[in-house]
Amino acid sequence: MIFKKLCIIFLLCLNIAGFISCDLNGKTDRTWAFDEDTFSRMSEAWNNQNLQNYEFEYSISQVNPDSIKGNVTVTGGTGSVIMTIDNLLPEDEGYDDAFEFYSSKGRKIEFKTINEIYNYIEEIISERKNDFNNKKLSYYNLNIKYDENNFIPKLINEELTFSGKKNKKTAEGLWDGAFNLKVSLK
Repeated sequence: MIFKKLCIIFLLCLNIAGFISCDLNGKTDRTWAFDEDTFSRMSEAWNNQNLQNYEFEYSISQVNPDSIKGNVTVTGGTGSVIMTIDNLLPEDEGYDDAFEFYSSKGRKIEFKTINEIYNYIEEIISERKNDFNNKKLSYYNLNIKYDENNFIPKLINEELTFSGKKNKKTAEGLWDGAFNLKVSLK
């Protein structure tokens, strides 16, 4: 009788252990990190200033550090930008090829106002949140450092890991990536 009870207890323990191990093995670590409250507060503070005339510069590190640089002048709310790509100016040979190369990566590389930068961040978040909710992303971190006096994002660093099967035709797959954007008022 005791032997029979011990066997039943033993089998129950094995079943419980099996359920626990199946549950643990089925889980994946997924991380979403973005401070939406600070982003909204800073974006609103920037818009409330209603600046129509200002200058800023930015650099984007995509393939190479500071591979894209822009010097922007905003007058009457309309911006114009002079970009250098891999140290090439628009009039230099090879500039158009470099511009097309970076543009074809699906990233915006030309910003003419600070509002465009804020709008671009909103677009990124919307797209990435959709990918995360659909389990295309297993890790996402958008870390933004702000200029607290001028209410601009001064350093934007995006890190992500796509999950799923490797697919060279799309951005899906086991892919790690980073995108950095630095902004400073002149």
